[in-house]
Parts: sequence; structure tokens; C-alpha cells
Amino acid sequence: MDKIIEELGSNLLLVIAIVCYTIYQICALKKRPTKSEKYGELMALNQLREKSIITQEEFDEKKNELLNDE
Repeated sequence: MDKIIEELGSNLLLVIAIVCYTIYQICALKKRPTKSEKYGELMALNQLREKSIITQEEFDEKKNELLNDE
């Protein structure tokens, strides 16, 4: 009986880990911006750069973050 409970416990832990990982992946996918959202953000950043509110380096850094998030 103890062995059965022990096996259930270890399997339950594995199932919980898989469920948590799956939920994490789903949340990560939902947070990813769409291409149109990325485009809009790039346009807004470009306007800020053109008005000298942000530097070229800041613009390039954020642009690389947006474009490499695929």
C-alpha cells in the first residue's frame, strides 16, 4: 500500500509539473505582440527618435528587442 501511495505521489508531482509548464507556455504565447502591434510600436519609437526624445541607440535597442522576439 505504501508503495502505491509513493508511486502516485511521484506521478502526481510529474503531472503538476507538466500542467504548470503548459500554463506558463500558454501565458507566454498570449503576451507576444502581433506583427501589427510591433509595427505600431516601431512607428511610435521612430517618432520619439525623430523628436530627439530617445536616442538612436535606445531606438536601435528596442527595435532589436521587438524584431528578435519571434
